[in-house]
Amino acid sequence: MLTKDYRDVLKQTTIPILFISGELPPLFPTQLTDYYVQTAKHAKSFLAKGSGHLPYAESPDETNLVLLDFLQENGDS
Repeated sequence: MLTKDYRDVLKQTTIPILFISGELPPLFPTQLTDYYVQTAKHAKSFLAKGSGHLPYAESPDETNLVLLDFLQENGDS
């Protein structure tokens, strides 16, 4: 259980952030990920279709492509 509210920290974050999650069932509700992406200055999200808790293992090809694209876009950050 969290005892501190980190939303202000997220608002101040200037580094690129990629949130990766699966859709079946989502570990975090998609509304929460949407909030994170809207709140952080340089955030993106990827929802792995057909994956559950481990999109890295359940959809590795798709997840790796998204991750590589993100790293290439933000390599100088």
